[in-house]
Amino acid sequence: MNLSDYPTKNNLIQARLGLRLAQQGYVLMDKKQQVLLKQLRDEKKVFAVIQAQVGEFIQHAYAALGAAYMDVGMATVEKYRMEEVYPLYVTSTSMDEARKTWCAAKQILLAFAEAQARVDALAQGVRKAQKRAAALQHKVIPTYEARIRTISTQLEERGRDERVRLLV
Repeated sequence: MNLSDYPTKNNLIQARLGLRLAQQGYVLMDKKQQVLLKQLRDEKKVFAVIQAQVGEFIQHAYAALGAAYMDVGMATVEKYRMEEVYPLYVTSTSMDEARKTWCAAKQILLAFAEAQARVDALAQGVRKAQKRAAALQHKVIPTYEARIRTISTQLEERGRDERVRLLV
């Protein structure tokens, strides 16, 4: 038998305090879960907007790249694609446009990755909060309630036995 299960008034007080704290913890976890769900819904809306933009930017960037391939040739584009500055005699408006659209596409892809990371983190937070709230509701609180019932019953029985002993 656990020491906290012995039928003493101190253990009863401690069990009641633990129950009250567990119930407050459950309420807080439930509120946290609701806040996280609201944030998750808001982030999913932002994520959907960015996701729609990603396809549009990538499609536009590939079209600009195709135009650059047609204008200056695939070998030239591939040769200078990673360089920040390239010779003026190689450059053309289509190559400049391709670089500009790919830079914009890179930025939107970074925003997309950040939004996805935020959504994933919030979803994980919601799962944790749900798990903790369920543990409090279905495991911790019923354990404290059972402990309080057991100790109260044993203390009442001990009190009745003491009264009978004093009467006899």
